[in-house]
Amino acid sequence: MRNLFFFLLVVFIIACSRNKNDNKKGANYFFYNEISRIKSLDPAQARDLPHMWIVHQMFNTLLEFDDSLHLICSLAKSWEVDSTRKVYTFHLRQDVYFHTTHFFREKLKCTAYDVKFTFNRLADPSTASPGRWITDPIDTTSEGKLRIEVKNDSTITFYLKKSFFPFLYYLTLPYASIVPEAYIKKIGKDFSLYPIGTGPFKLRVWKPDQILILQKNNEYFEKDTFGHNLPYLDGVCVRFIQDKQVAFMEFMRGGFDFISGFDPILNFILFDEKGNLKSRYRSKWMVQRFPFLNVEYIGMNITKPPFDRWQVRKAIDLAIDKSKLVFYVRKNTGFPAYSGFVPPALLQAQSLKENYNPEKSKELLKEVGYDEQNPFPEITLHTTSNYLELAEFVQNELRKINITLKIEVLPSATLREMMYGGKTSFFRASWVADYPDAGTFLSLFYSANKTPYGPNYTFFSNKTYDSLYEISLTTFNDSVREKIYIQLNQILVKEVPVVPLYYDEAIRLVSLRIEGLKWNIFNMLKLKNVKKKD
Repeated sequence: MRNLFFFLLVVFIIACSRNKNDNKKGANYFFYNEISRIKSLDPAQARDLPHMWIVHQMFNTLLEFDDSLHLICSLAKSWEVDSTRKVYTFHLRQDVYFHTTHFFREKLKCTAYDVKFTFNRLADPSTASPGRWITDPIDTTSEGKLRIEVKNDSTITFYLKKSFFPFLYYLTLPYASIVPEAYIKKIGKDFSLYPIGTGPFKLRVWKPDQILILQKNNEYFEKDTFGHNLPYLDGVCVRFIQDKQVAFMEFMRGGFDFISGFDPILNFILFDEKGNLKSRYRSKWMVQRFPFLNVEYIGMNITKPPFDRWQVRKAIDLAIDKSKLVFYVRKNTGFPAYSGFVPPALLQAQSLKENYNPEKSKELLKEVGYDEQNPFPEITLHTTSNYLELAEFVQNELRKINITLKIEVLPSATLREMMYGGKTSFFRASWVADYPDAGTFLSLFYSANKTPYGPNYTFFSNKTYDSLYEISLTTFNDSVREKIYIQLNQILVKEVPVVPLYYDEAIRLVSLRIEGLKWNIFNMLKLKNVKKKD
């Protein structure tokens, strides 16, 4: 009934709404809503997309990816790697300054000393950064400090423990955003509330759970291809409406310039059965629909019964019709995960997984002693409210093989803490690529990354897997590394520490007033090149 009421209300709003921004002549701000709560503006804490989106507007890294996923310079203007592939030297731009704001007016130049401070701060346990792991490849001194040498204000050298293929990729991550040493030493922990960076936008106002306003950085160093200063926008305004339906109605009224994410009800209202935007909406919005390097999965703590038996894990995997899940639950958004944990966009291999086969599931359960006389114990799936419909689909599928599944809905933060603490044995999760290489997905199963030291929430441990994964980290030949990745993926298909459900697609509905908002496979929000029509 609530959904019917919402549908009728949306129709009414579309019929009588006007664009709020039309009443704000000259308003050149980009408006969007963020459902998730933002806890910190410190890039060292940017562990998920909502935080990354905001950090990306305010900070820069040494390197970044262009639209074709090639590494290019950002704060660095060039770099060199020695023949051992263990020594990386970066030459920095000398025209970059940290933000000046109403709460900090001193003009600070970004130097190599800030770069060194950034990585030492990230590695410091007192920072408690979930991104501390990106400093692991860097060698340490006898005093336990990172071996990073500042040659002068604009030259810095990193010394690695050994050659490490993903190191340059690590330098593109939001965790590696360069922060100002002098300012942080002055402001301390309040940096998370009042940050300054080098990015295209700077903080103006932040009222947690209410509104966040970023203002154009008039001294930003980047220019477009015609030599014009970036960014084009005067600022960015983020609101924090928790209710998806309320947020959507605000979008319909013209209060937001885009809306992102999948919602079954909204998709029913906006899109036809083929997934195209209905014709009556095309004069207002355009659709961006693109592959997103994110895999949705069910994880299992394989050290705890009944998930310590591979037959049980495989039985659960084969019992879920992933094609049907994508069609009915996801409304054909995404692709069923029949190629292992790594999305096919990063690992061009043939289908490795067996398809839906509930009869074989029952046989596997019988192999380990579960039958009518000894029924399978009730298990609990931990998930969040956004994925309740998915969890209910899985519940119905497992019922067909005589597994009773209880669903426990938790707040996102609570579920994350349970995963990090190893306090859940059966959970829905997702993994978004950190960089465009299969290794970022395969890292979840390296035994040294067992939580809380890393993202191995399943406590998977396999000596062959670890050995191959370590070889991949020092392999710079792409074709050789891909062969290793295929072997690693095959091990995961056999051992089943997780049940991959689908490879994701991102959907954005964007106002036709917006120009230059490009999509990318990381689903990162890049606003420095965005323009807004009057």
